Amino acid sequence: NEEKIGIIETYRMLFRCKSWVRNMFYVMCYGVSTCLLTSSITYYCAYVLNNSSLSTPIMAAYLVASIVFSIITPRIDSLLGRKKTMGLAALLQVIGKIPFILAPASIINAFINAVFTGMGLTMTFVLFNTNRNSISDIVEVQNGRRLDSMVATGDTLVSKIAEAAVDKLFLVALAAAGFSAKLADEGLLQNAATQNTINALLGWIPALVGLLMFVVCIGIDTDKELKEAIAEKGAIR
Repeated sequence: NEEKIGIIETYRMLFRCKSWVRNMFYVMCYGVSTCLLTSSITYYCAYVLNNSSLSTPIMAAYLVASIVFSIITPRIDSLLGRKKTMGLAALLQVIGKIPFILAPASIINAFINAVFTGMGLTMTFVLFNTNRNSISDIVEVQNGRRLDSMVATGDTLVSKIAEAAVDKLFLVALAAAGFSAKLADEGLLQNAATQNTINALLGWIPALVGLLMFVVCIGIDTDKELKEAIAEKGAIR
């Protein structure tokens, strides 16, 4: 209990666990998708729909979907299994983007995008937190150390770094497209490049992140890795 483990040794243990590495990327995709939504929605309503007040009901739809799926996700997980449920969460995010990508100026498609994103991201949040308990078990079997806090802290750190990078990308992309806050003050519309950039940051870019999330979750199998770790430990003994 009194043994101190250095940060390098701690991360060596974590990176030895394949499920932790994959879950870390899964968490990172969640952070990026969430950041893209929260950063883009106000700009989208103001400069694409020309009605900034619409951001409130659109985000309300997102939150309602989030609350509902935070309740039913454990049930879905028990019915489908962890891997299928994680894949479903990623696909819901992609499916909700399709109508929006085809017609980004449609208010209905904006609501569809928000609802499906709320469903998918909430399922993702519940699942990667549930995975952490299994990952802690794997790390404990592999190394004889219980690293619950570092399992969560490690992937959250990477996720926050990714979110900060997305915020920077958002600002750089808008500046490159020619966004000007003065136009809004003067009641003028942003140029087409700016509107297309906002649509991309809310549409096809998070759709690609959702596809990446789907690919990542295919390789996450905590039950299998735990059994392999137990078998390996038994063989060594």
